[in-house]
Amino acid sequence: MSANRKNTEKSLLEQLAAESGLAIVATDGISAPVNGANNNSMCRALYASEKFAPRCNEFCGRAFEWATEAGKPVSYECHAG
Repeated sequence: MSANRKNTEKSLLEQLAAESGLAIVATDGISAPVNGANNNSMCRALYASEKFAPRCNEFCGRAFEWATEAGKPVSYECHAG
């Protein structure tokens, strides 16, 4: 991916995060984070942890899928509480 495209995607994510007040993390096909905005230090620490990263991938990585399947926003709580 070109640096220009990555910067454009980062700017868009930052704008969406600021407007919504949410953290946004873009993942690849196996739920590994590739870009993000307003991602707090807790999420960064969990994603970097061998112990917690699989749980993040299992649940956080699927939250978008759950909402898409439901066709509406879904309630979700981070497994870390």
